[in-house]
Amino acid sequence: MTSATRDIEAILRRHLSEEGGIRLALLFGSAARGRLRPDSDLDVGIWPVDPEMPLSDELALAATLGRATGREIDIVRLDRASALVRFEVAKRHTVLRAEPAESLPRFLASAALEHAELGPLWEDARRRLAKRLARAGS
Repeated sequence: MTSATRDIEAILRRHLSEEGGIRLALLFGSAARGRLRPDSDLDVGIWPVDPEMPLSDELALAATLGRATGREIDIVRLDRASALVRFEVAKRHTVLRAEPAESLPRFLASAALEHAELGPLWEDARRRLAKRLARAGS
């Protein structure tokens, strides 16, 4: 992890600690994989306290974090994301906020369980698509 990434994480943590409406916030994507480039945006997954958090609040949060970091922020609602997105975030992330602390293990467990249940279906769909594409290409 570079010092620039550590600085960005510290900025995000500071701003999110002041945000009482967020239960869980995770940095994922290129920043969490250690592949942050100067032009990279930041992917931040959030789980709000209020499941009816208005879009205007999400946009305001993205704007605040963007001004603070000098980067474009992509907010992903973890409570509304697909099982596949949730699993990808769960696999590789950096915790920015978890309040209460058990929010993180609950999210990780639910993402893993969803993936375990749906994984075989995704694999079957992938195989069928690959066969269909192979037939179309011949």
